[in-house]
Amino acid sequence: MNPYMRTITSVLTICLFLLFACSEEPKTPVVLADEIVSAYQQHTSLSYDIAYRQKYFSGIDDTVKISAKIDLVREESDSVFGGHVWISADTIERYYDTEYTYYILHNKQSVTRYPKGEEFVITGNTVGEAIRIYFLNPDRLVTGVEDTASHSSWITSRAIKPSPRPPLNCAQSSVGKARRQIAYNKPL
Repeated sequence: MNPYMRTITSVLTICLFLLFACSEEPKTPVVLADEIVSAYQQHTSLSYDIAYRQKYFSGIDDTVKISAKIDLVREESDSVFGGHVWISADTIERYYDTEYTYYILHNKQSVTRYPKGEEFVITGNTVGEAIRIYFLNPDRLVTGVEDTASHSSWITSRAIKPSPRPPLNCAQSSVGKARRQIAYNKPL
């Protein structure tokens, strides 16, 4: 072997050794869950847009495309969802203010108010699954990961970058505006 090839082989071997020897130990699901919870706990509100499809197996053309805007404001004293929930999808909005749940139909200019505990208005439909994240109750994530009856696996190869959207301020947001004038100037 000529000296040039020997040098290249040596450098390549050293680089590969350093690459594999210096790689970070993969984090356990519990450590990752703790990191997510601590990141969630630094914020009191979260806004996101979601677009997804749901397939029903009742026919050929039964795939529903859903896009919604979700606003969540954590309030730990709430026992139903863990805070305020606002879902805007098409011409229908669903809002939970920790006391009442509102079902708002913009095209009919109507608002129906439900008492606390009637969470089917939020969760009893296809778009209700869009709030099934751990932000409002982040400790659920750690409990789920620590549960030995279930298996948790995590994909850590892609990082999700935070949205450039500013944090939701309840007093200035559509949530706060809706609390002040929820019913198109009609009594509930």
